Amino acid sequence: MEAETPTLVLPTTPPRSQRGSKRVQRRRRRIQTACKSCQDRKTRCDGSRPACSACHRRGVAVECIYENSPASASYLSALEQRLQRLEQRQDVESQPSQPVERRVTRNDSIRDPSVASREMQASPGTQVPYSPNTSRYASNVDGLATVSTTTESECMYGPSSTIAFVQFCNEANRQGSLPEAEQQVDEQPSAAVPEAIREKDPFAAVYPPRKTADDFVRCFWEFVHPVFPVLHKTSFMSRYNLLWSAEENETSSDAMSEMDEVIFSSTLNIVFAIGCRFSESVPAASRASLAQTFYQRSRSIYRFEILDSMSLSAVQMLLLTGVYLQSTQQATRCWNAVGLAIRAAQSLGLHVESPNQPRSQLSREMRRRVWHTCLVLDKLLSMTFGRPAMISTSWHVPLPSLIDDEYLSADGQGEQPQDRPSRLGLLIWSSKLFLILDEILLSFYAPHPQKSVDTMSEGDLNVQQIISDVMVLNRRIEEFFDSIPEYLRLETGSELVPEQQEVSVTIQKQILNCR
Repeated sequence: MEAETPTLVLPTTPPRSQRGSKRVQRRRRRIQTACKSCQDRKTRCDGSRPACSACHRRGVAVECIYENSPASASYLSALEQRLQRLEQRQDVESQPSQPVERRVTRNDSIRDPSVASREMQASPGTQVPYSPNTSRYASNVDGLATVSTTTESECMYGPSSTIAFVQFCNEANRQGSLPEAEQQVDEQPSAAVPEAIREKDPFAAVYPPRKTADDFVRCFWEFVHPVFPVLHKTSFMSRYNLLWSAEENETSSDAMSEMDEVIFSSTLNIVFAIGCRFSESVPAASRASLAQTFYQRSRSIYRFEILDSMSLSAVQMLLLTGVYLQSTQQATRCWNAVGLAIRAAQSLGLHVESPNQPRSQLSREMRRRVWHTCLVLDKLLSMTFGRPAMISTSWHVPLPSLIDDEYLSADGQGEQPQDRPSRLGLLIWSSKLFLILDEILLSFYAPHPQKSVDTMSEGDLNVQQIISDVMVLNRRIEEFFDSIPEYLRLETGSELVPEQQEVSVTIQKQILNCR
């Protein structure tokens, strides 16, 4: 029998040359730059933006930051063009025969190349990881108010500030002579858009059904707006009605419009929180919890750094937040929200009114309303909590005109009809009353803030001075009472008030007399 020939089994592994070619095909995708976290850990990075997969798996996506990549030729070209424009302006301004006119705006200021590089790397619709070093919203003024690259802004720095002094010296350097001190009051550093501290939540802005929302908004205008007329009803309702139409989806999504949208949505939820407490459609037992839901939603919608927020709409939102918190158990939040609103209002210069800054009637009156609402809440909370007031009475901002929202004009001078009492009566006379209250608080706290009247010795108490102060304050209160118009007097009937205004005027009468 023949021996069976052994079968030669060929290896299935391809030759080295073929293996090399296949390995080239399987080679992992090379990326231009690994993120800083993966570089430090010496781990593989897939280069995904805004955060790589490795950082996502470790739960540290917020720390996924990429090193600066070389600037593109287009960016360098744009940067050179900006430099040329700035040099040309500098040459024109340096000529003694022509007046100096500073028109460098925020758009002409040169951005940090690292910031621009990150913006070019980020794809549309994505966000750069939130970090103080990568945010394009960083302010150009430091904590000592000494750094400023621009002059046109909504921020206000007084003539005693460091930044006003530096600008004064720079102006003198350029002109060769000292400018007038009054010019420096209007020189203002650029207001940066607040930094986003968390990612946008597309499901945060959830509103109740239209009918329910309309009821909450109506209750706000009817019961709260006459007491704290912070918002301009016509403008707010125009934006509110747009919210329910298809046109809202066509709005742009640039940084500033997004900021406006966020503030409006946050303010609207505070309006819901306040209004639902007066709505008969909500059971009394459920009003507090529903209002708290809207309040929390308002906080979650506003995803920017509140400490950087300096705009009139942000001040309005903070004031209404303080108004809502007055009706809750969160007293500390109420105190701090109003305090932050006052600081932001002062940053905007609402505590002064310069004739060098002409404004429309609508803008001027709304700034006055917001400032005097700050003043009223400041005195009201100071009395409630037994603490010193925050606003000094040395800032004399004119009282708002007795003109309702619908009669204010952005391009003219509107007037209140003579047969219609203004809804601003309560704010006007409350502001006057709280000026007297401020004197009472000062006389109570100033002499011996560490002692109470009960524990003072006879040597500390100047009885004659106290009696004199009481008589002066009592006379001022009597003069104030005599100045109250007839339609705001508690004993006056409703025949002086049109039927459609009866609820509003009744609320004003009752609150003013209680105060």
